[in-house]
Order: sequence, then structure tokens, then C-alpha cells
Amino acid sequence: MSYKLEALKPYERVHSGLNQSKVKNKQKTKFQFDAALQDLLLVFIGFFLARSIIMYDLSPFGFAFFSYIMATRRKKTWTVIGLLVGLFTVQSTLYIIRAVITLALTYWVMGKRVKASTKTWKIGLLSSLCVFSVGLVFQWIAGNYLYDFLLLVFESFITYILLFIYSSALPLITGQVKRKIVSNEELICSAILISLTLLGMSELSIYGYSIKNVLGITAIMLFARHLGSGAGAIIGIVVGVVTSLDHIVSPVIIGVYAFSGLMAGVFKDLGKIPVALGFVLGNAALTFYLNGSTEVFIHIQEILIAIILLLLAPRGIEERISSFKGIGDYRLEREKMYGERVREVTIERLRDYSKVFEQIGKSFEQSVASDPLLYQKDINDVFNRVSKEVCNQCSYYSKCWKLDFYNTYQSMFLLLNKIEKCSTIKQEDIPKSLSNKCLQPERITKVMSYLYEIYKSNQYWEKQVMESKNLVSQQLQGISEVIQDLSNDMRTDIVFRKEEEEEILIAFDKKEIPIQDVMVLQDGQGKYKVTLYGKPCQGKGYCDKTMGEIISKVLGKEMIMEQHLCKGNGLKNKCKVSFKEATNFVVTTGIVHSSKDAQEVSGDSYSNIPLHDGKYMLALSDGMGSGKRASRESRTTINLLEHFLEAGFNREIALKTINSILMLRSNDEMFSTIDLSIIDQYTAQTEFIKIGAVSTFIKRGEKVEMIASNSLPVGILDEVNIEVSRRQLEDGDFIIMASDGLLDANPFVEDKEKWVREQLIKIKSRNPQRIAHCLFEQARKESKNILKDDITILVAKIWKNK
Repeated sequence: MSYKLEALKPYERVHSGLNQSKVKNKQKTKFQFDAALQDLLLVFIGFFLARSIIMYDLSPFGFAFFSYIMATRRKKTWTVIGLLVGLFTVQSTLYIIRAVITLALTYWVMGKRVKASTKTWKIGLLSSLCVFSVGLVFQWIAGNYLYDFLLLVFESFITYILLFIYSSALPLITGQVKRKIVSNEELICSAILISLTLLGMSELSIYGYSIKNVLGITAIMLFARHLGSGAGAIIGIVVGVVTSLDHIVSPVIIGVYAFSGLMAGVFKDLGKIPVALGFVLGNAALTFYLNGSTEVFIHIQEILIAIILLLLAPRGIEERISSFKGIGDYRLEREKMYGERVREVTIERLRDYSKVFEQIGKSFEQSVASDPLLYQKDINDVFNRVSKEVCNQCSYYSKCWKLDFYNTYQSMFLLLNKIEKCSTIKQEDIPKSLSNKCLQPERITKVMSYLYEIYKSNQYWEKQVMESKNLVSQQLQGISEVIQDLSNDMRTDIVFRKEEEEEILIAFDKKEIPIQDVMVLQDGQGKYKVTLYGKPCQGKGYCDKTMGEIISKVLGKEMIMEQHLCKGNGLKNKCKVSFKEATNFVVTTGIVHSSKDAQEVSGDSYSNIPLHDGKYMLALSDGMGSGKRASRESRTTINLLEHFLEAGFNREIALKTINSILMLRSNDEMFSTIDLSIIDQYTAQTEFIKIGAVSTFIKRGEKVEMIASNSLPVGILDEVNIEVSRRQLEDGDFIIMASDGLLDANPFVEDKEKWVREQLIKIKSRNPQRIAHCLFEQARKESKNILKDDITILVAKIWKNK
């Protein structure tokens, strides 16, 4: 017995036979309907191409069309009927007989000589030979004249050319191929085919209005609406040329069609009505300029009917036209897509790097967590060394370390605890359970003391190593966060404003300021940033004020200088100037910085700098004590804080890293306070972070709010407690930050914060420098000019940028 096994395919959806049959039938019906529409469209085109006549007698358009149908193996019966009906409506009996013979010869030749792989030029040559041969026979019968012969040659040549035009245009217009990108040549060929079809409508009119003109204008506006000015002008030229072939008209009409199509395309992004108005405007402008009268080249009634057809155009036709893209637009889109791909790849690489740093940081963190501060292994090593160096040769070794191991171990552990408490031990400190049987108690105390010192030294360095690992872990994870934030920033929509760049270059050129390049970008929040590159100004000072004024005028936004790098900063013979959009709020500061002894260095350090993301940092650090050492500690704290925040580090990571660095760099107990205020200059939302710092005060009119914290300074404990307070500030508010020297200046008050608050209420000045000076003078007055500590007062005023 044999079994037939079927392979099992996971995730394969199985349909019932009935459902599959319905799907296939539906697809088949849709395909048949689309094919029928294409054939109907070909019959329509063939009918009007057969009616198209130039030079009063020539009509090669239908012959070339039939040759194309034969070459593409399309259905021929209805096409031939369409062609013959078209001929019967306009041509003489003799010409119809000639046409029927020509079509029959073409049918026979194409069937014998043309295959699917035959080149277009061969098909065109065969078609033109068929037209020429039949025409030559008819001329011989009727009488051969040189003029008629030349016309026949011209008709044959036109037939040859038309094969190339039809092979480019018909697949696009009928939807035979699902193309999305068209070249200018293909667009021109399509316009010629449409115009030749319209040419066949020359004798048709409704209430005196030419159908040919109305549909031609409609075609121009449709292409201008969806493909822009270039397409509108091209279609206008072709429609103007071709539709004028059946009668003599002024060549100016061609320019009017082209210019009107150009003007219509200018307004393509505004909708159909503006496109129509653009066409009317173009027609009126050229009429007035060239004709000098109210008689227009294109009748306004026909334009109005075309506008109605434009508004009523079927969605399918509009979608078909709008699906095409010019090769230039396609290249621009490809360039944009390429830029997007580069950005995506860069983002992914940055995220990979971020994950690597994060994983390395976690590995250090796990290493720290897995290693306790007191190692049981080290204690066991101490006891093993005691047993080897003291007890190994003793006759009681087996009794103590084998038979009575537990009691001996406990006694040694108690002895180690005694050393930890008293640093030294004597023979009397040995527990009785061990001293009663030990033959070398004095040697045990000496060896234990010696080994404990080694153990203590190892413990210290192991602690330092663990703190270093912890610091490395924090910094690596901080780097990971910075890289992650950078990748997120890159993902935000940053738009390069090409039009504004051109306007800025023109504006600078008008002012005769030499600018080599300009870059204008707009971030995801809609904020502008402008970077200029130019030749050195040789001391003319363009970048001081002139540049900002020009850029602000072009962008309609107040722009302020962010960075200025002159020649010699790695730019060779260029200068680089960056401008950013002005913030909604401006911060001005007043500072008083004084040591307790005028001859000493102050132990306080401060910073007030703008950050890259539209924020402003106020920072104050008070080193322990005063003098150079305290100054060094506080200055280190402020420098690290500036660099971390300017680099984009998370506040918490930055502060924890600074704490670890201060602990590692000092062998003795040194610490610094951190008083940090970060103001968002767009919203005035402010963060207050205080680590061991005294209270900060917010003055708003006559009211004073106090922000306090109870956290310890950095550099004391392994973990730093970070407390964050947030306040929404307003126009005219003041932030007052100070070191503890200000609060300690008045020895006669217990509530020092209340005293400072009362002094702030008394001060009526709106100048931040004046407020800082008044507070300092009051402190000196209360301390009778003998300061007990360094004093630093940092006052910032928030005011709206008008």
C-alpha cells in the first residue's frame, strides 16, 4: 500500500473552488470591459483621423493609423469600418476607391511581412510604400503631373512619420500601457494625435461654435491643470499648428494658444477656475498687445464652453492625465527620494550605534550590580592565608580546622569584626573558644592585622573600580540617548526651501554683498534656519546687522545671528554665518560675583548661555568653602554642565555623570552645589533643578515665589537626588538665583528666605543688574561689610520679544 503525501504549506490561505471561480470571472469581465473601451476609443480616433484633411486633398492619417493597428495585432474589423465611414463623410468616390485599395494592400503586406518584433521604421516604410504605390497607379491612370507626384511623395513621407507618432502616443492615450512617466517627445506625440483627431472635426459645429476649437481649448486647460505650464504651452503650440492646417490662418494664433496654455499652467495648484482664468488672461493680454482692439483671437464664447467642459470632465480622464509625470519632475522626485533614503539609512545606522552604546552601558551596569561591595571571597581568602601561614605546621591544625571547623571559623570572623571596629587587636581580643586551644595567639593577631590592611586596601580599590564602571555605564547610556535623540531629530520633517534660497541670493546681489551659497531649512516645528557662505568682507561688517535685515525681509520672520565663523576657522577662504528665527521671549541677566575676601578667588561659579534648541541656561555652583580649591570644584561642575547640555545630553544623565566625576576626581570630601534654571524662549516654560542649592526666587510685580529643595550637593553620595520644578513664566518676570553667602549675610534673622523675599519686594527697579546690585549692597550692610562667605547673585529678566 502506498500513500501520496502533500507538502504542508504554512500560512497559505485556501479558498473554496466557488470563491476562486467568482474571482476569476470578475477579473475576466473587467478585462473584457477595458479591452472593449480601448477598441471603441480606437474606432473613435480612426473615424476622425480619416476625416482629417490637409492641403485640401491629402489625408494620410487614416492609412498610418490602420498600419499601426495591423502591426499591433489589434481587432481590425471595427477599425476599418470606422476609417471607411470617416472617409465617406468627407471624400470623393474616387478617393474612397483609392483608400479601400490602399487599405487592402496594407492588410496583405502587413500580414505577410510584419511580425510582433518588427521595428517601427520598417512598418512605417512598408506603409508609406503601400500609399505611394496605389497613389502612383491612380496618377498614371488620371494623368501624371509633377505637382501631383510631389504631393504623393509628401503624403507617403507623412505616413512614414505618423507611424512613429502613433507608436508613442496611442499606447499612452488608450491606456494600453500603465505608464507613469512621459518624456517631452511622448507628450508632443500625444498632443499631435489629439490635434489630428480634432482636425477631423473641422466641419462640425453646434450653434455656430466649432467643436474642434472648444475641445482643443479644453485639452490645453486639462493638460495645464495637471501637468503645469510646460505641458500647457506644448499642447497649445501643437493644437494651434495642427488645427490650422485645414485652412489659412494668421500664425499669431499658434502663439496665442501656446501663451494661453502657459498662463493656465501657472495656476495649476489653485484649481480649475484659476486655470481657466489664466487661459482667459493669456488670450486677452496677447489680443490687446498684438491686435490693439477688442476683437480676440480665440472667441470668448468657445472659451466659456471649454471651461464648462473642464469643470465637468470625467474623473477617469483627469486621473489618467494627472498620472503622467514629466521626466524633469520624475528626476526631481527621484532626487528627493534618494535624499530620503540616505536619511533613512543614516537614521537606522545611528539607532544601531545607539543600541550598541546602550548595551555596553547595561553590561557595565550589570557588572556593578553583580559585584557586592564586601566580597565573601576576600574574607575566605584572609582565613585561608591565616590557616596556611600560622596554623599549617601546628600540631592542633586538624583539631581546629577539621574537627572543630565551625567554631574556629566563627572565632576568626569575630576577630575580624574587632579589627574593623578598633583597627588594631591584642592577644586578649582573641575569643576564648580559640585562645584556649591556640598555641600561637600572638602570631595570629599580627598576621590578621596585616592581612586586614591588605583586605581594606583591596576593598577601597574595588569600590573605586565599581564607581568607575558605574560612571562609564551612565556615560555610555547618555551617549546612547544623545544618538537616539539625534536620529529622532533627523526623522522630523526638515524641508529645504529652494525658492527662499533663490530670493535671498537675489536680495544680497541687489545689495552688492558677495554670497557664494545659501541654505534655508525649516524644521518640524516650522522654524527657519539660514546658513550663508561668502567671501571675507575685509572688515566691512556685513554680518553685523545688514545680513539679518535682508534675510528677515525675505522670510517675513525676525532672524537673529546664531553663529559667525570668519576666515581661518577651518573654512579656508570662506566666511560662514548662521541665522535662526528669533524667539518669542528674550532673557537679560544681571550678575554680582564677589569673594568673602577681596584678595581671594571666589568659590562660586556661574553660567548664562543659550542652548541649541531655543532654550536658555542659568547655572550657579557653590564649591565647598572658599578660595582656589572651591573655585576649581565649582568651575569644573559648571564647565561639565555647559558641555553636556550643549551636546544635547539628558539633564538627569548629565547631572548623575557630573556627580560621579566629582566623586572619582577627589580623594577627600569635596562637593559642589548645582542650581540650574532652563528657560524655553519660545513658551517661557522654565525648569528649576536644585542639588544642594539654596532657594530660588521668582519675582512677578509685587509678588515673590520661592522654590526650595532639600537634596544634598553633588560629589557626596553615589546616587544624586534630582528634584525638578516647573513654572510658566510671563513677560516681565524675574528669576533670582544666589549662593548661600547671600542668605547667611544677615546673622540676626532665623528665616533667611523670608528676609531675601522682603528685600526683593522693596526693590522697585526693573533692571536685573540693578536688582542684583541692591541685594548685594543690602547683604554687605547687614554683615557690616564683613562677608562670611562668597556671594554670587544671578538675576534674569524674561520679557516678550516685540
